[in-house]
Amino acid sequence: MGVRRGDIWLVDLNPVRGSEQRGIRPCLVISNDVTNEHAPTVCVAPFTSNLSGRRFPINVVLRQEETGLRVDSLLLCGQLRTVAKERLLKRLSTVHGSAMNRVETALKLYLGLVT
Repeated sequence: MGVRRGDIWLVDLNPVRGSEQRGIRPCLVISNDVTNEHAPTVCVAPFTSNLSGRRFPINVVLRQEETGLRVDSLLLCGQLRTVAKERLLKRLSTVHGSAMNRVETALKLYLGLVT
C-alpha cells in the first residue's frame, strides 16, 4: 500500500473516546514518506464538512477543488491521530502546493514549532 504525505484517504476512525472525530471520514496523511513506507502506522488529520470551527488558526479550510472532496471541508489539525494502515480504506486524492503550505503552517502553530 503506497501511502504518501498529502494523500487524502477514507479512514475508519472508530472506536473513539470523548470529543475525538468519529466514523469513516476523509483524512489527510501528515506523516513523512519515509515513515509511511516503513511503519505499520500513519499520522492523519481528519476532515469535517462542518465549517463552523474555521475561526481557529489550527484548522484549515480547503476548497473542494483543492481536495477533490465533494464539498469544501475543514481540516482539523488539532485532532491528529496515529492509525494502523489497516484503517485506511480507500485513497481519494492528494493535496498539493499552497493548500499543503497552509496545512503545514497550521501544524507548526498547533505543535508549537513557530518561533
